[in-house]
Amino acid sequence: MESKTLENGLIRILASTVVLSGKARFFSWCARKTAPKDAIDLFAKDFAALDPMCDEFAARVSAAGGQVPSAYGKLAEVSSVKEYDGLSWIEMVQELRNDHQQMIFDCQFVLTLLEDLDDTSSVKLLLDAISKHETCIEKLSAIVAH
Repeated sequence: MESKTLENGLIRILASTVVLSGKARFFSWCARKTAPKDAIDLFAKDFAALDPMCDEFAARVSAAGGQVPSAYGKLAEVSSVKEYDGLSWIEMVQELRNDHQQMIFDCQFVLTLLEDLDDTSSVKLLLDAISKHETCIEKLSAIVAH
């Protein structure tokens, strides 16, 4: 396995986490007039959970020998999470839920790259991230069900 592939996978997860964190924050601002309080609170909890993950993935990128992009535009370019404007609050919830699912897929892919390596720190970080994304999906799904 080429180390550049692992670096790129970690950079993509970092980029997607940064974009998703910002997206949840923006949604919390935009939905204040139309969404129920529990949805707005959930958006805030979402970005609060994602922010520390950004730092952890940036550290893993550096530990893997990669270079963390220094511009948001570059992160947005390589992110699997895309930004949209003009959504209703329920579409925002659905969008975040889909983004968390994409993040799980991305983390699982990078885990496959680590199968033959002795990189327990990255494996633990990815498994923790998957667990956090699954929790976010459950909470977002509960909001949609109301």
